[in-house]
Amino acid sequence: MEERDPVQRSFALRRGVRDSFEGLSEAEDTDTATVSRLTEEVRRRLMEAGASGGNAASAESVARSVVDEERLRRQLRNQPMDAEGVLGGILQAVVGLGTIDEYRRMPGTTEIMINGTQSAWVYRGDERLSIPALSQEALARTVELLLRESGESIGPMNPLVDARLLGSRMRINIVDRSVSPYGYAITLRIFPEQPLDLESLVAKGTLSKQAADFLIAMVRARANIVIAGGTSSGKTTTMAALTERIPERERVIFIEAPSELPHTNPNHVVWETRRASAEGGKTVTIGDLIVNAMRARPDRIVVGEVRDGAALEMMEAMGTGHEGSLTTLHANDARDVFVRLLSLMYMGMRHDMPERMLYYKIYSAIDVVLFQREMLERLGGGPGRVRRQVTEIHVVTNIDWSTGQIQTGELFQYDGERLRCLGGELSPRLVERCSRYGVAVPRLVRD
Repeated sequence: MEERDPVQRSFALRRGVRDSFEGLSEAEDTDTATVSRLTEEVRRRLMEAGASGGNAASAESVARSVVDEERLRRQLRNQPMDAEGVLGGILQAVVGLGTIDEYRRMPGTTEIMINGTQSAWVYRGDERLSIPALSQEALARTVELLLRESGESIGPMNPLVDARLLGSRMRINIVDRSVSPYGYAITLRIFPEQPLDLESLVAKGTLSKQAADFLIAMVRARANIVIAGGTSSGKTTTMAALTERIPERERVIFIEAPSELPHTNPNHVVWETRRASAEGGKTVTIGDLIVNAMRARPDRIVVGEVRDGAALEMMEAMGTGHEGSLTTLHANDARDVFVRLLSLMYMGMRHDMPERMLYYKIYSAIDVVLFQREMLERLGGGPGRVRRQVTEIHVVTNIDWSTGQIQTGELFQYDGERLRCLGGELSPRLVERCSRYGVAVPRLVRD
């Protein structure tokens, strides 16, 4: 029989691990209770020794000792026990992420959502599965473990946490029980170690082949691109696929809150926002980092998302020589992007500025707008399948100086079945950009 590490073996002992999320057998349930009881014993001994679960070596040593003692007691009573499986369950609870660890490790898991003690859900690919709700004790312990792994703190004075788990590609959002009647609310987003590339997005139907080729050309021609959409529409995934096409010779500064994007370029740096600390540490915002990035000689600036007055700094950077920059934005459709940017830029204004001037900054900064949605496809009589779909791709063509309105040309549109090319031409600015960087002007063939 193939050997598995203790954590993997423990999956068979924990409630809700199986894909079917069915109940465990009586023997497995007995070992689950054993895991819970011995976990508390391990924590007690670690506390007495002045150690903690953060020290994995100490925790494993104590856990092995406790499991060996239990195994010997079971042998005297002629009771079988899966010692390695129980050990794995203990280590999950002490040095992993507790009760949710098995769901996090399941292949295909993208998000775990815990709604206090009321309910909990796992998102796996296109599925949304209900899992057993956590008790108050398990919920508090899970929050404790997540905060330890992220280096953050939470409480009535600091009720919201949005952070990255250290050394991993996972992001957490925690709402404190002081503002959440059901108890701590947790959203854990898990990014794949191998993010989807443009070819994979084409295979999944998110993009058409012609649209992907167009976007590759725009990245190489250093067009400034805004990827817009709603929550969970796949903006970050699309941005990751596009940043992968940035030539390796270019220096890229990634600015995020917190860091989510993969970084394949050898000459890159990642900066994350920071909130003020109790020790007096200064708040560092997206806007602060964008301003500082312009002093660090980047070829491109990639901002994970603009959601406040940092939009003004982003438009300034895009429009003053940092060509080929990318960002994401929440919006209702492609044309709504400009209205959203305008409202965000007002938030960042330090002095009065005419609206027409702000629109000009947007016009001079943005070349391409891509919009995508999270869509539910009905599959027969079943619950349906959630997928991400690019629905519009526009290029900025001109500005109406009498009204300040930005004019665009729609090149691609989703018709309910697939993303179709509408034909059309690029703006003179993009044609010049292609020529300057040696990129063939994309030939748009109407579908």
